[in-house]
Amino acid sequence: MNIYYNSQYNAPLFSFETTKKSFFIATQLKKLGYTIKDPIKMLELANSAIGSYTERHYLHALKYGDNLKLAESSGFKWDYGIYEMVANSTAGILSAIDDVVSGDNVSVSLSSGLHHATPKSGRGFCTINSLAIGAIYASMHHNKRVTVLDLDAHCGGGTYQFFREQRAKGNTNLRQIDISIEPFDTYTPNDPINYNDFYYVPQMNHSMGDEEYLNLVEETITTHITSDNTDIVLYNAGVDIFPQLSAKTVVKRERMVAKLLKNIPTVIVLAGGYGQMNQLVPLHTSTINAFPYRRLVKTLK
Repeated sequence: MNIYYNSQYNAPLFSFETTKKSFFIATQLKKLGYTIKDPIKMLELANSAIGSYTERHYLHALKYGDNLKLAESSGFKWDYGIYEMVANSTAGILSAIDDVVSGDNVSVSLSSGLHHATPKSGRGFCTINSLAIGAIYASMHHNKRVTVLDLDAHCGGGTYQFFREQRAKGNTNLRQIDISIEPFDTYTPNDPINYNDFYYVPQMNHSMGDEEYLNLVEETITTHITSDNTDIVLYNAGVDIFPQLSAKTVVKRERMVAKLLKNIPTVIVLAGGYGQMNQLVPLHTSTINAFPYRRLVKTLK
């Protein structure tokens, strides 16, 4: 299992969980014996992909800060490190996609701050939606059917906007499944097609308990993600369901996801997770730890 990260993932001067936590997660993973790979070889391709799917005024603002309102639309104070972060983070995601296309069962990029960003701006601490860009890359460059499984606490309205534009251009290889427990960035698909073929957004229940949540995740994956409709899963592994739900539920969910998707190549990215690093790092690490177990399950089956 390759895990992609480099110091540019933390390039911004602005200090926030999204801009800094990958360093602490990578440090812990190294202590656990994992090898971390630098995705620098994919940086040129990442810059090209970002340029292809990001509105040019927004991209220029991100790179040069000449329009601070647009450059800071994610909620982060702008500096030159913002674009360096998203470019290298995107390179990691594209590297992980190439891994699973080449036959790996699972690959990881310690990227976060993705699914709220739209082609035209940032939003909700997300700057460039490399989750959506990666899915488009896999569907167009590799001709793969891609399902984005988004288990962040919030919906991925930015991803929906990217996919809506792609479908208008005839790309039907993209599917999106959201299970959220908070109302931020919700969306209602209104395309003149059977959108249930492309989206599954359960009604949110803000009082949802741990067992109910886990049952919903299991039912949704079992029903809506199969090798008949998906070649690759891009898993947006948010742990920000904690503290509304327990830390133990986060760990159980990650093991469940790993097991249920065991026959489908999976790319993992980080997503929401906020608070003290001594809480966040074990939760995000539990995602990575769940997937080597998945390989064992597949071997023993």
